[in-house]
Amino acid sequence: MHRIRLHGPWDVTGPGESVPRSEKMPQDWLSLFGVKAGVARYGRWFNCPTNLEPNERVWLSFAGIGGAGRISLNGQLLQEFTTDDHAIAVDLTAHLQPRNRVEIELAFDPATTVEQGGLFGEIAITIECESDDVAPGD
Repeated sequence: MHRIRLHGPWDVTGPGESVPRSEKMPQDWLSLFGVKAGVARYGRWFNCPTNLEPNERVWLSFAGIGGAGRISLNGQLLQEFTTDDHAIAVDLTAHLQPRNRVEIELAFDPATTVEQGGLFGEIAITIECESDDVAPGD
């Protein structure tokens, strides 16, 4: 297994904001947006991992995510998630291009929950052999 952490820079646009700002991740909702509720957008570019073998899968994993939303790669919706999902892994393998943009749209209201919001856990690209049979984070 090979792991590439996606700390930053991320383009982040918070509720009521129109211009993205650059931030390092992970950070929770309150650190980035305070008590403001709404929808935030996170985006980041990355290059396709090199020297991939035919039996290797490329996963995007979120160790801590709070809110409901969707994950897209290069403009294509890959997965929607709910507030019940706190760790997510998405298989990117079939969707990878030489240069890729991952985007997360996340809705959260800090006033309605005691749980953390935002992208508060490690975000990483993980390369694993198909024979491992388990998605990262499972």
